Amino acid sequence: MQFKRLDGSLFWCKVYARAIDPWQNQQGTIWIVEDIDEQRKSEEKLRQTLLEMRAIMNNAPLAIGFHRENHILRYNARYAEVFGFEGNSGVGQLSQTLYPSVEAFQATGERALPLLLDGQSFHVEMEMRRQDNTLFWADAIAYVVNPEKPQQGTIWIFDDRTKQKQAQEEAKHLLLEQKAILDNASVGIMFSRSDLILRTNASLDTMFGYPDGCLVGQLAQIVFPDQNEYAQLVLDATRVLSSGQVFEKPECQFKRRDGSVFWGRIRSTAIDPEHKGDGTIWIIEDVTEARRDAQEMRRMLMELDAIMSNASVGIVFTKSRHITRFNQRFCEMFGYDQSHVGMAGALLYPSQEAYEKVGREAAPLLSSGKPFHSELEMLRIDGSTLWVQLIGYVLNPQDPTHGTIWIIEDRGDARRAEQSLRDALLENQAILESAVIGIAVVEKGHTKSCNRKMEEIFNYEPGGIQGVSVQAFYHDKNQWATVREEVTKDFAAGRVHSCEQLLVTKDGKPFWARLTGRPFDLTQPKGRSVWLVDDITERREAAQAVLRARDELELRVQERTAELAGANAKLQGEIVERRHIEERIHHMAYHDSLTGLPNRALLTDRLQRAMLAANRNQRSLAVMFIDLDRFKTINDTLGHLTGDRLLREVAGRLVLAVRASDTVSRLGGDEFVVLVPDLQEPQEAGLVAQKIIEMLAAPIPVEGRELHISP
Repeated sequence: MQFKRLDGSLFWCKVYARAIDPWQNQQGTIWIVEDIDEQRKSEEKLRQTLLEMRAIMNNAPLAIGFHRENHILRYNARYAEVFGFEGNSGVGQLSQTLYPSVEAFQATGERALPLLLDGQSFHVEMEMRRQDNTLFWADAIAYVVNPEKPQQGTIWIFDDRTKQKQAQEEAKHLLLEQKAILDNASVGIMFSRSDLILRTNASLDTMFGYPDGCLVGQLAQIVFPDQNEYAQLVLDATRVLSSGQVFEKPECQFKRRDGSVFWGRIRSTAIDPEHKGDGTIWIIEDVTEARRDAQEMRRMLMELDAIMSNASVGIVFTKSRHITRFNQRFCEMFGYDQSHVGMAGALLYPSQEAYEKVGREAAPLLSSGKPFHSELEMLRIDGSTLWVQLIGYVLNPQDPTHGTIWIIEDRGDARRAEQSLRDALLENQAILESAVIGIAVVEKGHTKSCNRKMEEIFNYEPGGIQGVSVQAFYHDKNQWATVREEVTKDFAAGRVHSCEQLLVTKDGKPFWARLTGRPFDLTQPKGRSVWLVDDITERREAAQAVLRARDELELRVQERTAELAGANAKLQGEIVERRHIEERIHHMAYHDSLTGLPNRALLTDRLQRAMLAANRNQRSLAVMFIDLDRFKTINDTLGHLTGDRLLREVAGRLVLAVRASDTVSRLGGDEFVVLVPDLQEPQEAGLVAQKIIEMLAAPIPVEGRELHISP
């Protein structure tokens, strides 16, 4: 009970009281008071501690259980929750039921017991078993309640680490996946910090030609050919990455270890956007081939545009039954222009039925990736029709919805030409059947076909000569071999073979025929050939009769010819001599004997003709009279022979000074006349005169002297 001290403070005491004499109460009572204040405080503190421990036990996030002699004594709510006990149903159960197996329980005991007996705690992460037999990972700590008396039991604290373990496993798996991706990625991956390469994958090392790991620790600029471009790249990337975005550059040049350069695509991101200093991930993809392919694609597109622009056929692209594109030739053929892009394809057909018919025929082929071919009539914008060859195929056989390309060729002229060819073939067939000579086609020594006249010549029934060996038309094998050898030579040389041979009919009757043959294709002399056979028996007999008569006549003619030959030779000689004399007389009559120039008579004739022509053509002419200064002095001092040579040289220079249509004549002595016809202006005559003066100004070499003379 509580007592009060003189100072007013209270304290707890234990009181014992008894009567001094139980039979005589009036004798008084004995009181024994024991101060138990400290003990009461200790007990209160112990109760408080127990309450706190109970509160901790009941509210602890960890599973806490007391075990003794391999049995569960008590546990908290979290312990029941973790192991799946309902209330206190687990109290008294064997501790080993909490383990996946007896072996696991024994192994844990063997590891824990030495530590616990030594007063140490035992800490382990291991698998445990719930009451429903499911397993979970737990972080376990065990220690004895009283190290001096281990038999009093053990406290086990369990923390359910299943989620953490799963997270660790997932993180570990993720790290393994990322490592596998990093090691096996087809693109180069690089980690850098402060321009220093921290890590690379195998693809990046291979891409740049470095042994594995050799780039680690190098400055990133080592893989760039131009440091200015690298600095600009870093500046651009820093600006993007600092804003938390991904930096990308479609094309950038990189340098390999051997100095060669290639094109790469860059994608970069910060390892931790919130901590810029953690570094950067760079993904580099070699796009050299892709860039080359893109350039090739651009070149092909340019070529396609060139083909589209210059194609001699119409090219049309359609999608969903509408025209999406066409070339210039299509515009020319149908009269449309680019404003009609998007129109329905049915407008190109004379009727809806014709359009649907093409669709029904084309759909099975196009859907299976095969081209569609047809010839049909199509409709121009002005309502007229044209005959075309239509070829269609899908752009992508794997996905026909990408559209169809149609090639349209104007077949109007070709159709008319084919009709003309058919007509010509019919005409030729009629001609062959009506021909008066035999005509046969031969291949590999046998007749393939022939006309009716051929059958009549060789006395075969209709169709009976087809397939017959050509050798059957000759007397014997030797004749056939000789003819075949000659034919082979002519055909090989590209010549037509022509000859006359004695052939035999089907019944063995001989007759003379003229054979003419040539290959269908001169470049293939051993291929098919065509032969013309003409029966010349009567003509040959008549020719032989004529030859006999001619021989007799020629004999008589030769005799008479011999008589006349001598007289004729003499007469021919006289005729030739007389002709030469006449030519000399005519030349002397119209030309100067010294210079060979036209004389006065020929000049007069040409002047009259030139005047008539000038009047007729309303043109002018000029007549120049020329004599030579100091010619008489030269002639007298140096002699007439020197003077004659001088005159001939002057005549030659005058001819060179004028046109071929002009006339230079000598009247006599040192007098010359030049006739210049067909002039338009009088000044032209002055130009000719000036040219004559210039031609005669040069010294004239005669017998080692240089003579000077002027006109």
